[in-house]
Amino acid sequence: MITASAYAPLTTDDRISASAKALMAARGIRTEELALAIGISRNPMFAKLRGSSAWKASEVAAMADYFGVGLDALFEGLGLLEHDEAPRSSDRGASHRVRHQGLEPRTR
Repeated sequence: MITASAYAPLTTDDRISASAKALMAARGIRTEELALAIGISRNPMFAKLRGSSAWKASEVAAMADYFGVGLDALFEGLGLLEHDEAPRSSDRGASHRVRHQGLEPRTR
C-alpha cells in the first residue's frame, strides 16, 4: 500500500503550473496564447507547464494579470475552480465544438 508520505510534496512551481493549467482549461486558453500574453515563446511555456523549467516572478505576475486573479491564487494552486470561474455553456461558440478526428464517431 502506498502512503501519502511516499509522494513528494508539491513545489511552488508545481502549484503555479497546476493553477495555469486549470485556468487555461476553464477558460479555453491555448498554451500559445498564454505564452504570448506573458512574453515567452511556446517551447519554454510547455517546459514550465510540464515542470521542467522554473517560473520567473515577472511571468507569474503577467499570468495573474492576464487571468485577472491574485498572485496568491496562482501560488496556492487551483485544484478546483470556483463555480463562477468556470465557463458558462452560453459562452461557448462554434469554435468550442469537438472536431471529428478519424475513426471515432462524429460529435454534434
